Amino acid sequence: MLALLLAVAVGQFTPIPLSDGGALALDDLGVTVDGRFLIPEAELGTVLLLAPDGGISTMETGARGRRTIGSALLGGTAGELLIAGDRSQRDLLVVGDDRIVTVPLAGGPDYVRATGNEIWVTEPGKDQIEILGITTKPLTVRPLTTIAVPGGPETLAIDGASGEAYTFSEERGRLLRIDVAKHVQTADWQLQCKGKPKGLATSFGEGLAFVGCSGGLALTVSLRDGHQISKLGVGEGVDIIAFDSQRRRLYVPAGKSANLTIASVGHDGALHKLRTLPTAPHAHCVAVQQGIVLVCDPVHGRVLRLDDSR
Repeated sequence: MLALLLAVAVGQFTPIPLSDGGALALDDLGVTVDGRFLIPEAELGTVLLLAPDGGISTMETGARGRRTIGSALLGGTAGELLIAGDRSQRDLLVVGDDRIVTVPLAGGPDYVRATGNEIWVTEPGKDQIEILGITTKPLTVRPLTTIAVPGGPETLAIDGASGEAYTFSEERGRLLRIDVAKHVQTADWQLQCKGKPKGLATSFGEGLAFVGCSGGLALTVSLRDGHQISKLGVGEGVDIIAFDSQRRRLYVPAGKSANLTIASVGHDGALHKLRTLPTAPHAHCVAVQQGIVLVCDPVHGRVLRLDDSR
């Protein structure tokens, strides 16, 4: 159990040190179905679960060897499985049912997501998404197929209701739509990015995608035909972004500019800047849950907590 040091604030943020207090390659922050933040601790090979009220617990993969967990999620019918991509060993770890299943991947894993009985893993070094099948009781994982993504893939979002997935061809500056059941691309839309498309947040019910561009833009794009609805200037070095659907706010951290832009989102998708807050150098990833915002601070091995619920 970690002691939360909440006494010293960074501007309007409260820093929460992670397991060893040293620099970490923090990246893909997540949110669980029961409302906790999921924080892969990269080189430590562990995953933290942080409740919005500050309660925290550590999940060990239990696997042997040096591990670097960049992306992880809780899967299974009740979140009983820890599914993680290991960049050091270039494999997929699935922990649960008193077992550890390790499956070699074709390329280094970036984003790990799950849909139905499948696990999708982006492999930018191979220009593809690798798809694996998973069963429980007994726990088994096996490779199924791959989807080619020339110039990518960067990021991954899956809409279970519509059966569609979205990723970027980063080098080509395009947003791609993929049929989840058929494993085939069904749309390819040019983005008006400044720099490269990096961050993707969605409001599937409204047919909206929010895109963070590395050169300092946030975009709203239609998921129906790919046309641009709105754009907003933000800081430079944008990577992972997050959308709070209840409060209709978009959070865009910029690692180069060391700030976080908070924007309101109209029901038509229009973006309007509310405020910009200083964060930390290389603070490039964010997650939001119940109005509580976490921004990663990799240099200091911590996350920065902001209460934006009011």
